[in-house]
Amino acid sequence: MTPDQIIHVTCSKGLTLEPKDKNSLKNLLMGICNIKILYLSCDTLKELNDYRETIPVFNNLMQLTIVPCVEYESLRGLLKNFPNLETLVFEGLHHEYTKRCDDEDKCLCEYPDDCGGADRAGQALPKDHVES
Repeated sequence: MTPDQIIHVTCSKGLTLEPKDKNSLKNLLMGICNIKILYLSCDTLKELNDYRETIPVFNNLMQLTIVPCVEYESLRGLLKNFPNLETLVFEGLHHEYTKRCDDEDKCLCEYPDDCGGADRAGQALPKDHVES
């Protein structure tokens, strides 16, 4: 992929689209719907989620990187527009071991033994925290 094939689109926080702007957004998305790699920032993801009815199907999209900041139920609806997606990258998911990890619900710390006791960032948990 060459630099002239890369498109970076950013939406500003608090963006409110008028009806004519929704058509402009749809036209922009139609213009880039044949791309293979897409990065969606948190703000862009929020805006697209609010206007997901304007999003065309991205049949050629193979890799999507997102900074998640919307509910995963909303994300599932958005992902339907990427039917041939092969790689989905969640950027910025990190787990910090805190005193909440010792709470009854164990927050995100514990996984079944077959997961190797790794946290969401892929780092091993402290040995005294992994149950066998």
